[in-house]
Amino acid sequence: MGPDREELAPLPPQEVSPWGVVTFQEEVMPGVIFVETGSHGGYHLSPAVNERIPAPVRRANGYYEQDIEAALCAYFVPFPGANPTDVQVVLETQFPEIYAGIMRGDFKN
Repeated sequence: MGPDREELAPLPPQEVSPWGVVTFQEEVMPGVIFVETGSHGGYHLSPAVNERIPAPVRRANGYYEQDIEAALCAYFVPFPGANPTDVQVVLETQFPEIYAGIMRGDFKN
């Protein structure tokens, strides 16, 4: 079964993010955009795509900062350019409970 229509719908342009006024944005894949501000950035997921992130670490607003939380996006919503080794290291060190669940097979990507 393929992605649903909501997942494929483009996200509207973002003017403000949790890190401030958006100065740049780029669609990474349907339902995922990367945003930058003057000081930081991260990923914004559509509601349908955000549902792929496990509830214990899912951000209700769909925003995941670029340094640490982006690993959650890259694992559960694989997108181009993410290095699997880097993603694993960040999950193992920053989200040990989620990483343990992945190793047990509790979570699938």
